Amino acid sequence: MSDIETGDLEQAFLSYLRVYFKERNFEEVKQFFSRRFSVFGTGLDEVSFKLDASISLFERDISQVPDPIDYEILSMHIQKPFDNVGIVACVLNLKFYILKEEVRLNGLRYSTVWILNQNRWQMEHKHISLPTVEHGEDEAYPVKEIEERNAVLERLVNEKTEELRSLNIELNKLAVTDKLTSLYNRRVLEETIYMELERSKRYIRPFSIIMLDIDHFKEVNDTFGHLVGDKILLQFANIILENTRNTDVCGRWGGEEFLIICPETELERAMHMANKIRQVVENFIFEIIGHKTASFGVTSYKEHDSIESILERVDKALYRAKKEGRNRVIMSE
Repeated sequence: MSDIETGDLEQAFLSYLRVYFKERNFEEVKQFFSRRFSVFGTGLDEVSFKLDASISLFERDISQVPDPIDYEILSMHIQKPFDNVGIVACVLNLKFYILKEEVRLNGLRYSTVWILNQNRWQMEHKHISLPTVEHGEDEAYPVKEIEERNAVLERLVNEKTEELRSLNIELNKLAVTDKLTSLYNRRVLEETIYMELERSKRYIRPFSIIMLDIDHFKEVNDTFGHLVGDKILLQFANIILENTRNTDVCGRWGGEEFLIICPETELERAMHMANKIRQVVENFIFEIIGHKTASFGVTSYKEHDSIESILERVDKALYRAKKEGRNRVIMSE
């Protein structure tokens, strides 16, 4: 995998094509997949939304067509919407054999999404659009008919494609959001902090973190019950969303604690945002319980920071805010 360790997206994609089509090396192919890799093709047998299912599909594919596949790249387009995300789309001509019968796929549309993980590009998603297949002397021959006649491929997915799409959307949402507040969950927050740390180290750019906690929240649950407590958490989450920017990443850290990750944000600007939210919370009339306050800790990226060090600083700042009387913002430089 040394040829993708450089972090070069085009090289990673070309290396993948070589290993997958020419070498047909299943173990090497697996090294290109991210832990959330999914595949979407034109038939029900070519759809998978989980890594294990995707790996099984590739293993089946290579075992049934183990010989090298000739490929020709007709066109290729690369986009990088973010530093750590890449999109590579291309059109290919393929030629291979199934049970000694020559099969040609002309104009195969091949779209892939990649994520940069620890300086290595890994494939997050692949979408294949199959064109008309030519068989023998340019005789039209649909792919599904070849698969069924020769019993080469098994049916992997029984549900309709639209049902699978809807299920995938719902599963993805559950995987990244807090069920009660619909803010991002702790896993996404940790991954975002890691990416912001890497970006700040590479480009010497600032970012800040705000950790906030509803004051005396236990009293709400004890006095009014957990259903009321859940309503307060939901209203509190809405206040956060309404008073942050689209570029900020807001999530529930746990219990009544929330986290706001602010890219391209110096400490002073993050302090201003935290104080604004504090004032909005203080003046807001929550359902049933009336007024409530919150405490805030704020810190910014420092050179050589790790996830542990930056979270420890912001946590200590929040602890000081609560210790010094609550309903205040404390920064840790």
